Amino acid sequence: MISSFNQLSNIILEYYSNSDNTIEGQPTTRQQRGYTGAGRVHQNLLPARDRIDSSLNAKVEILRNKDSGKELISSADLQYIIPKYDLQNLTKTSPKFLGKSGIKIYWDETVNSFVLEK
Repeated sequence: MISSFNQLSNIILEYYSNSDNTIEGQPTTRQQRGYTGAGRVHQNLLPARDRIDSSLNAKVEILRNKDSGKELISSADLQYIIPKYDLQNLTKTSPKFLGKSGIKIYWDETVNSFVLEK
């Protein structure tokens, strides 16, 4: 019983490991699909779930994924953050939190800029 199973598994393994199981003159299905090689049309090397969402602010997302840290933000970052997190009356004297993320935005006198801190 075991020997017949071994013979059958060897036949199956040999059949599927042989790349020359093609009809004369017809390419294999892998060649028909064109998924490999540098000449393929779409070079999608990263799956969609791993791609970076360009609509999000990188500095906020870096802090969101860290346990703690600081990031200096520019005026372009402020233009994104204020409407996104509905920060009304953001001034140099009143720090605000960005939603429930634990990230605080405040004015730092030493660098003369707004800073994100977690």
